Amino acid sequence: PGQHRVGEVDLVAAGGPPTDPAVRPVFDRVADEFRQSQAAGADRAEAQVTLGGFEARLGRVDAAEASYRTAISLQPQFAPAYVNLADLLRATGRDAEGEQLLRDALGTVPELGRPPIQHALGLQLVRARRYDDALVWLRLAAEGAPGDARFTFVYAVALHDTGRAGEGRRV
Repeated sequence: PGQHRVGEVDLVAAGGPPTDPAVRPVFDRVADEFRQSQAAGADRAEAQVTLGGFEARLGRVDAAEASYRTAISLQPQFAPAYVNLADLLRATGRDAEGEQLLRDALGTVPELGRPPIQHALGLQLVRARRYDDALVWLRLAAEGAPGDARFTFVYAVALHDTGRAGEGRRV
């Protein structure tokens, strides 16, 4: 928690809270303290996204979704809230809702903040096997954030994997 790992919510990898009865009360107490510390900044989108990521890692999907939506309502231009919420929606089988959220965010988030949203939308479209549309968004993300090697790499791999290997190598 504390980092905004855009688009990387994983409900399974963290395994949720500990199941050992000897450890669980300590974990619950510390988790509650963490939630209280985030409540001190609850009027900031960043704190809501941090809390959403924490809750998602614990498998508390409803709490995570509520935090991400609160972040969006507090600061509609804050791209990480949209990207993380869309990824949570994807992880819970609500792909179409996540795609629509990202498309709507493109009309709200300022141009400088759009590359993470474009990247997330491109990945969403790859998963939906809508490759031509995906390549457009992955290209826009890579061009919009030329210093982000991950965006450029993903775009290059997508080009390669869709039969445009030469262009992928150039990128």
